[in-house]
Amino acid sequence: MNIVNKSIIILFGVFKYEDTYLKSTNLAKNFVKYDFIEKNKKYLEQKYYSNWLDQFSERSFNRQLRYLKNEIPDVNVPLEFSRNIKVKIEGIIVYLFEDRIAIFSIKTSINTKSLSDLSMISNYLRQVTKKQPNSTLESFSTLIEEKIIKHFTSDLNLWRKLNSSLKVYTLVDLSSEWKMTKVNQMLFDLGTFQKIGNSKGGHFFSPSKSFFKETLMENSIDAFENWKALCLFDSFVRISFNLEQFDLYDIWENEYTFIYVYTLYMRYYLNYTNSRLSNAMQNLETAKDIRNDFLNHKNTHSFYRISNNFLPNMIYQKMIGAQEVNEELALLEERIVRIDLLIREKEEIMIRNILFALTVLSLISIFYDGNQFLSNYFKFSNGKAMISMSVLLFIIIIIFILKYYRRK
Repeated sequence: MNIVNKSIIILFGVFKYEDTYLKSTNLAKNFVKYDFIEKNKKYLEQKYYSNWLDQFSERSFNRQLRYLKNEIPDVNVPLEFSRNIKVKIEGIIVYLFEDRIAIFSIKTSINTKSLSDLSMISNYLRQVTKKQPNSTLESFSTLIEEKIIKHFTSDLNLWRKLNSSLKVYTLVDLSSEWKMTKVNQMLFDLGTFQKIGNSKGGHFFSPSKSFFKETLMENSIDAFENWKALCLFDSFVRISFNLEQFDLYDIWENEYTFIYVYTLYMRYYLNYTNSRLSNAMQNLETAKDIRNDFLNHKNTHSFYRISNNFLPNMIYQKMIGAQEVNEELALLEERIVRIDLLIREKEEIMIRNILFALTVLSLISIFYDGNQFLSNYFKFSNGKAMISMSVLLFIIIIIFILKYYRRK
């Protein structure tokens, strides 16, 4: 019999914070500094590159805050057959990045031995529902609004628009090993928030064999025999076997969540910048500012590897791939190329106009000098000299204009 030793669900979402709220006394009463990296600095510096760790330091104007109060109510999750299960919230952390982008994480523990319950609970908690009037904490998303969002911004609706659903990071430790076929099925069902067993086939929502195989092949992390993980766009799931007794430092709950947070930040940052750039295509000055900001950001935030060890790099690459960061980056760089072309064309037109104006001024000077030359050396009257030079100047200008606009 397979018994769940431990199960944890961490939910992640994004919101935009306001700088003025960071100095408020209300924030100080509810949040304190989360100093995991600072407390474990010596250990982490041996394992991770310093410029990667700097992404979470105040030197980069980034901060992490932990919710101070412990009286967070349990969340009642309705399950099938009129059952309810209580989900305990163990902690809330807010990761503040530049560009007023913030990621929140909510760590929960569930007192259940059923994997089917876990899948249904995570699917329920990730839904960002609308706030009902005259009701308090009637949904998990309202709790998020009350305990997190209102302490960082006055706009209590934008975060719902930014999150069609929350990202779910699930860790499950089992008491005995399963066959790999069954592990793959469990990973898929938990990762896609389906009822356990759907991936076996024979159900309306069962995946095709080719899609199932492709998903596991491209998105799974398979490095050791005692655990396997699946990284998808909306979820990260790790199933292990008796790993809890060896994971003394809760690496998956603490250390590796920083990798997940960073990939989410990069996803949201690139998506946000893409949206800004798309809206600014008609205003080249604004588009140029956004382009320059992005290029500065890219110089300090682009990493192919983050660690001296292979496993954090493997996890990072899979998470980056699942969040489609490279696709967002390619789209953004394509837009920047188009903006560069438009800016170059605008500058070339401006230069041609300046040259045209200088040429006209030169012709006027030639006209004046030629008029004097004809009058003095060929004894032309002023009238004849002016007519002759006017005709010559007119012909030259027409030829120049035709050639000029033909080049444009």
